[in-house]
Amino acid sequence: MSYALESKDETERLEKQSEAESYDFKEELSEVGNLEGKIICDAGSGSGIVSRYLAGKFPTSKIYACDASDIRIHQSKTKSSQFKNISFEVQNITQLSFENSMIDFLFSRFVLEHMNEKTQAKAVAEFHRCLKPGGKICLIDVDGAYYNIFPETKILRSGLQKFRKEKNADLLVGRKMPNLLVQAGFQDVHWRVQTLSFAGESLAKERELIKERFDTGAHYFSKILGSPKSFDTFKKEYLDVLTRPGATLFYTKWIASATKHK
Repeated sequence: MSYALESKDETERLEKQSEAESYDFKEELSEVGNLEGKIICDAGSGSGIVSRYLAGKFPTSKIYACDASDIRIHQSKTKSSQFKNISFEVQNITQLSFENSMIDFLFSRFVLEHMNEKTQAKAVAEFHRCLKPGGKICLIDVDGAYYNIFPETKILRSGLQKFRKEKNADLLVGRKMPNLLVQAGFQDVHWRVQTLSFAGESLAKERELIKERFDTGAHYFSKILGSPKSFDTFKKEYLDVLTRPGATLFYTKWIASATKHK
């Protein structure tokens, strides 16, 4: 698996994003209950910030933080040296090394958006295999990122049409997660949706996060848009639109949970 925003600076970007109000991982996981003494998998652990949080909150639990990036895992280990109950492992989440029915709770946060539909289904089926009977899963992702902006200028419209044709990412995955869970064999599937609407200070902060995503993934976005020059034009226009009076930007964040049948 490849990661579009791969960079040595990506860990710090992810840390900053996770500390933003709109990406509050503590609220996202507020309904998981007591995980003390459980085996937990952070599938696509990124900077490791959520694994660190759970390791501190549930000190007798064992947490496997898995990510496909060697860079990210190395940086996560450095940040998490005080936690002895986290195991950081370089793993492809579509082919996890865990035995069948080993994990009590698995969550995957802002990971499925970086996959195509076939790979998403493979990953969620793998999550089902690894969970114990009665085990719980929580998937968290956004729906409509980048797309829901207005004014949609000619430059933005053209660029976003190319985004929609990208085969190795899915910026509309949020709405698909409940069905992915059902197709993988999970039961008791439920979900909640939060509208992330940005205005004033929150829009300025989200604009800065978007700029950092663009900068980190410049090679990837240039490939989608056809050239570095085309990307630079799109990036400048996108960020400029967000400074205009009356500009609007919103996404929906989906938090889908389910249980593996006993």
